[in-house]
Amino acid sequence: MGTNEEIERFLNKAQDLVDDGLDELLETKIIRENDLSDYSYIQHQLHELVEEADQLMVQFPDQRSRLAEIQRKIREIQEVMVKGIY
Repeated sequence: MGTNEEIERFLNKAQDLVDDGLDELLETKIIRENDLSDYSYIQHQLHELVEEADQLMVQFPDQRSRLAEIQRKIREIQEVMVKGIY
């Protein structure tokens, strides 16, 4: 897989997961159920994306700024999700 294809795949995956996190937060706040399994799963997936971004930055230093930007977005949604649930 080429550099651009791998970076684009990661960025698309990250954006989809960020969107899923926001949707899950909204759903959790509206429904207010005690079952947070999907919420916890998305939090875990977001954490893994941050780690994957770190690895990709080492592999593709020329893409560092793009990866750092999506990593910042991921961390922001993580923070919003944590604050939003309580």
